[in-house]
Amino acid sequence: MNDNNNQSVQNEELEQSNQNKSAIKKIAFFLGSLGIIGAGYFSYDHFYGSKFENTENAYVNANQNIITSQIPGTISEISIMDTQNVGVGFKAIKLETIDYQIALDRAKNDLARAVRSVKSLEINQNQNEENVQSKIIDFNKAKSDFIRDQKAYEQQVISKEQFDGSKHKFEQSKIGLDTAKIGLKNSQVLALSNNIQEHPDVSKAINFYKQAYIDYSRTIISVPSDGVVAKKSVYVGQRISPNQPLFTVIDTNNEWVDANFKESQIEKIQIGQKVELYSDVNKKTYQGYVVGIGAGSGSALSLLPAQNATGNWIKVVQRVPVRINILKESIKQNGSLPIGTSIHAKVVLEERHQIDNNKSQVIEFSYNEEKLKEEIQNIISENIKVELE
Repeated sequence: MNDNNNQSVQNEELEQSNQNKSAIKKIAFFLGSLGIIGAGYFSYDHFYGSKFENTENAYVNANQNIITSQIPGTISEISIMDTQNVGVGFKAIKLETIDYQIALDRAKNDLARAVRSVKSLEINQNQNEENVQSKIIDFNKAKSDFIRDQKAYEQQVISKEQFDGSKHKFEQSKIGLDTAKIGLKNSQVLALSNNIQEHPDVSKAINFYKQAYIDYSRTIISVPSDGVVAKKSVYVGQRISPNQPLFTVIDTNNEWVDANFKESQIEKIQIGQKVELYSDVNKKTYQGYVVGIGAGSGSALSLLPAQNATGNWIKVVQRVPVRINILKESIKQNGSLPIGTSIHAKVVLEERHQIDNNKSQVIEFSYNEEKLKEEIQNIISENIKVELE
């Protein structure tokens, strides 16, 4: 009986020992696994993870060109609709032109009238110059006759009446010459310039014509950049005023990403570093580079900055906006992205992109200046010829 009890106790001790060994093995395995995982994480973070900074708090953005009219008018034609792709210079909206055509014709007539008036002043100046020359001849003749008659009167060859008549003609010729010189001076002041376009009256008329010409050209509202139409808010027959928003063009060929990194990540991020951008829209990866780091955190730059001067303050990790340009080649290859969509941004800390210091292309929309100059010159030339004829 005792042998059986001893055997049972030995079996229990053996089983307990086996259990302890099993538990020790499990703990050792668990600790070893933690060590391997820790070593793996450390290795990943040191050799790979430390080379990148990631955030999913990033969104696509682009220039939103709000198109307005520079003149009031009534819409007569619309050639766009929301979501439509348009190119630079596309004629999107036309306004009724009748009022502006009348103003342009009136300005043209005023310019023609000013040219003829100034040309008449020039002709009058020439006539006054000839008149002065004629008066000089008359004055010289009257002076010569007066000197001769004075000597003859002193010698009592002619009567006093004849002498007085000669003296009177001399005085009258002098007055006539002075009057002619004054007339010439006045005509010279009125004519003022050798270049007719520099004359005040003509210059004023030219400016009015330019304004009328420009206003007429603005009856066509064109698109300033390639992109997609959005927020169209006007219709045919609607009366619009200057600076009223008509529609918006999203420039999808020049997109960027606004990525918000934690303040603890900003230290390693620098301008020029390459960035891999993964889009949630099309599951494609775009290439970009850092072009700017915000001067303040998002909360500091918000409309109502946070006030932390309270007793129950809790530290919150702030985020700083970083602007990342998307390479145009990448956009052409993978397609444009809708603005506001989410992006996963991964900054490659050890790789840099060669930044192009050239300015972005500036697109200017204005009247045809060369054609306007040609129109003005034609009006002037035509009316000078008419005056000469």
